[in-house]
Amino acid sequence: MHKEELEQEFFKSFTVLFVEDEEDVREAFVNFLKRRFKEVYLAKDGKEGFEAFQKYAPDVIITDIIMPELNGLAMSAMIKQIEPDAPIIVVTAHDDVNLLVEAIGIGIDGYVMKPINDKLLVQTIKKALFGLRYQRAKKDIQEKDTMISVVADNSPAGICLFGDNGIIYANKALETITGYSKSELIGGSLLDIIQSDSKRLSERINLSLDSACNLEKYSEIRIKTKTGKIRYIDLIANSVEFKEGYVCIANMIDVTDKKWFKEELEHSRAKLEELNRELKYNMQVIQQKNRLLEDQLYTDKLTSLPNRRKLLEDLKHAPSPFLILLNIDSFKEVNDFYGTEIGDFVLKEIAKRLGLFVHQGRFRLYKLQADEYALLDMECSRDEDLEGVGQKVHDDVDSHLIFLKEQEIHIQISAGMAFGENETVMTRADIALKLAKKHNKPFLIYNDTMMVMKEYEENFRWIRMLKNALDDNRIICYFQPVFNNKTKEVYKYECLARLLGEDGKVYSPFFFIEISKKARLYHRITQAIVSDACRVFKEVNCKFSINLSIDDILDHHTINFIIEELERHGVAHKAIFEILESEGIDNYEEVDAFIQRVRKLGCQIAIDDFGSGYSNFAHILRLNVDIIKIDASIIQNSDTDKNSQIIAKTIVEFSRKLGIKTVAEFVHSKEILETVKSFGVDYSQGYFIGEPSRELLS
Repeated sequence: MHKEELEQEFFKSFTVLFVEDEEDVREAFVNFLKRRFKEVYLAKDGKEGFEAFQKYAPDVIITDIIMPELNGLAMSAMIKQIEPDAPIIVVTAHDDVNLLVEAIGIGIDGYVMKPINDKLLVQTIKKALFGLRYQRAKKDIQEKDTMISVVADNSPAGICLFGDNGIIYANKALETITGYSKSELIGGSLLDIIQSDSKRLSERINLSLDSACNLEKYSEIRIKTKTGKIRYIDLIANSVEFKEGYVCIANMIDVTDKKWFKEELEHSRAKLEELNRELKYNMQVIQQKNRLLEDQLYTDKLTSLPNRRKLLEDLKHAPSPFLILLNIDSFKEVNDFYGTEIGDFVLKEIAKRLGLFVHQGRFRLYKLQADEYALLDMECSRDEDLEGVGQKVHDDVDSHLIFLKEQEIHIQISAGMAFGENETVMTRADIALKLAKKHNKPFLIYNDTMMVMKEYEENFRWIRMLKNALDDNRIICYFQPVFNNKTKEVYKYECLARLLGEDGKVYSPFFFIEISKKARLYHRITQAIVSDACRVFKEVNCKFSINLSIDDILDHHTINFIIEELERHGVAHKAIFEILESEGIDNYEEVDAFIQRVRKLGCQIAIDDFGSGYSNFAHILRLNVDIIKIDASIIQNSDTDKNSQIIAKTIVEFSRKLGIKTVAEFVHSKEILETVKSFGVDYSQGYFIGEPSRELLS
C-alpha cells in the first residue's frame, strides 16, 4: 500500500469532535474531516462540545478558542479532568502568547493557527493520534499482563510432564498453544516443539531427567506450532523424583502477543519521541513568530516606538497613571509645504526629543496616530506639581529647532494632560488636548469643568451600543397585548422597540431614542422594528401595530422600506400604524399621502397619545383615522379625577359618532379597567392587561 493509503486507513479507525462557533468554518472543514475519519461530530461552542464529548467519547478533539457559552480552553480543561489522555488540538486566529501558555498548562496536544494549513493540521492530528495509540497500546499491555496473572492463578498455562519416554501429560492450554492435540503430544519430545538454538537449554532439559533440577525460567523461547507458525513462550521447568525416576514438569505461558506488543510499544515510543522533538521545534517556531507579531502589533513603523495599542495595554496595568498627549500644531502645513518625506523626518526628530524624558527614567513614550505622541507615568502622586511637569515637557519640545540642510523648522506643540483611573485617563487627556488646541493654549490639565464628562461618555457608549445592536439584529420587538373590552380577547399587539444588550439586558427606548436621532440612527431603528414585526406576525393570525413618528413618515426611504416589508411578508392586512399626535402634524399632504398608500394595501391608521397637551380634533377629521388611543395622562387617574372623566367621555362620544374605535392606554388596575369600560372605550392596554414581552400570549 502507498503511504497515503496507509495514512487514510490509519485515520479511518478514529473518530473526531470538531468544535467551532463560526458556521462557515465548520462547513468548510466538515468534508475535510469526513474524508479522513471514521466518524465526525460537530459542535458550535464549548458547552455543546463538552456534551458531545460525554455522549460520543471521540478519539480526538479539534477546537477553536474564542467562543460563546464556553470557550475552547475551558472546555478542554473540563475534558482533561475526565480523560487526561484525550488528544486535543486547538485552532485559533488569536496569536496571544497567554492563550498559548494556558493551552500548554491544560495539556493541549497541538496548536494550529488560522487560516488553517491542511498539511499542518494533518501532521498535528497524526502526532496526537500516535500519542493516543501509544497510550492505548500501553494500557492494552497492562491489561494483558493482568489477564496473564489471573490465568496463571487458575492454571490455564500450558503444562506438560515428560520423562525418558517423552511427554506423558499435556493439558488443554498446551494444545491451544502448540496446535497439537493431546494424543499427538503424548510420547513426543519437548525439544521437537522448542526451536531454541540454546545448547544450555537442551542440556538442562536432558539433565532434569537424570537428576534433581532446581526451578529455572527461560523467557521468550521460540516454538513452532503444528501449522508452522512461530510463537514465543516463557518456560518454567523443574524435576521431581518418582520411583520410576525423574519426571520434569514444564509450565509454558504463551507470550507471543506480549512480545509483539513490546516491539510495537518500543516502535511507538521511538516515534513519539521523534514527534515530541518535532513538536518542541514547532512550538519554538510559533513562539518566535508570536514575538515577531507582537512586535509588529505594538510598534509604530516610522519611529519604532510603542504605538496606541501598546499604550492602551499598559494603561490596564497602571496603578495611578499620569498621561500627556502631545500634538504637533499645523503639521499638515509642514507636510504640504515640505513633502511627506520631510514630514516623516520631523516626526522622528520629535520622537528623539521626547525620548529624553524616557532616559530620565520616569516616562514611557508612545507614537500614536498621525502627528500625536504620548508620555505615560504609570504611577504618579496627586500631590506632585503636575502643571510644572507639563510645562517642562511642553517647553523642551516647543523650543526645539529642527535643522534641515540650510533651513530651520520651528515646531510648536499642544498638550493635554490628565491624572486618573486607567479606564478614563485617555479620554480625559484627549479632551484636554482638544480644548488646548481650540483655545490656543500650550497645554491644559484636565478638570471636571472642561466638559460634562459623564454625558459625553454616556452618549458615546449608547451610540456604540446602538450601532452594534443594529449590526447584530439586537433591536427587537416586545409585544404588549391590547384587549377587546367586550370579548376579553386579544385584539392586537403593539410592537414596542427594545435593545437587547450583549449581556442579555433589555433596554427600553427611553435610553436610546434621543441619542439615535443625534447619531442619525433613528430610521434604522424603525426599519428594524418593522422587519421584526413582519417576520413574527407572518406566522400569527392577529393584528399588530407599529408607532411611526412624523420624521418616519417624511422619510421616503423609510416608507418605501415599510411598504416592501409588508408586501414581502404578506401582512399588510394585519398592520396598524400609530401616528404620534403629540408631535404635531403640520405637513398634512405628506401624512395623507402615506395614509392613502398603506390603506390601499389593507392597513389601518391610529392616532396615538390623543389628549396629551394641545390636541386638535381637526387631525381626526382630516386624516380619517380608524382608531384613537386616549393618552395615559387622561386614563391613569380616570377612576377618581372628574376632569379626566369628562375629557375621556368626550373623546369616546366624538369617536363613536365618527365610527372610530378607541383604546385606553395605561390601564394599570382593575378600577381603571372598569372605569374605561363604563365610558364605552372599545379596547384597553396597560400593565393590568399584560406587560410588554418577547413572547405572545398563548
